Amino acid sequence: NVCRYIKMELASHRGMGQRSQFLRRGTTTPTTRRSVGKKIVASAHINSGRNAVDQIAGTLTEKMFERMDAASSADRGTSGGAGGATTLQSFQRLDAAWSDLRNRTVYGLPPKTVKVTKDALPAVPGLDVIVGGGTLGVFLAMALQARGLRTAIIERGALRGRDQDWNISREELYALVDAGVVSKEQADDSITIEFNPIKAGFHGSEDIVTRDVLNLGVSPKTLIDHVRENYENAGGLVVESAALEKIWVHPNGVQARVRNQSQEKTLALASKLFIDCMGNQSPIVRQVRHGQKPDGV
Repeated sequence: NVCRYIKMELASHRGMGQRSQFLRRGTTTPTTRRSVGKKIVASAHINSGRNAVDQIAGTLTEKMFERMDAASSADRGTSGGAGGATTLQSFQRLDAAWSDLRNRTVYGLPPKTVKVTKDALPAVPGLDVIVGGGTLGVFLAMALQARGLRTAIIERGALRGRDQDWNISREELYALVDAGVVSKEQADDSITIEFNPIKAGFHGSEDIVTRDVLNLGVSPKTLIDHVRENYENAGGLVVESAALEKIWVHPNGVQARVRNQSQEKTLALASKLFIDCMGNQSPIVRQVRHGQKPDGV
């Protein structure tokens, strides 16, 4: 639909430019000025055509994102795909962040989020595992909690899934059921769309047809809501609006210090292990890979 829309817009503007040129060339002018006039009109037509295309290019992206947002809101079965941006503003922020990541020059010493000390914690940690980053970490935390471990999640924002779908196969989705993360009914409830078969084409080669490969659209919001409910019912602790400030590694465990952004309070949690699920924006990753560009995307 987007491709068809672009073609219609371009055809419309081309038609306007051609009619304008035809009318100008048809105007009666003295013979001595006609050839010069044609050249001027032709040049003006080319420039106006370029401007029209530039204007379309500037607005088509906006219109495409507007249509995707409208379709996503109106149709629960629309799959937005994985890893993309659902608004023009978020797309522009993503592009700017990627450009900065590729081109930045890092100066100074790496951050010291993680520090090691020889001093032992005064008591055995009450938690077995702290998971940093809740959007993906809640799946791991729930799996560990289901196996009898005492866990906690720290999340910088609110622990909830976005509206844009994730893509997954049914076999992969049901692996969460086998791990005790969600029930089969909860997994099925999170499915928004299913499509089979899928055809992939590459230039110079034959099309490849697959079945049951990334053929489900899953609502992260619905799925994570189910996982969080199960996690808290199983005794898991969720700490939201908590930005990680420091991790102290002791001989008998770790202590994570977080700042509650709404209450401006510092909270300390101790556990035997800290698992980082915060992604490429993790302060731990920044410390480990200080100044290094990504290995790949």
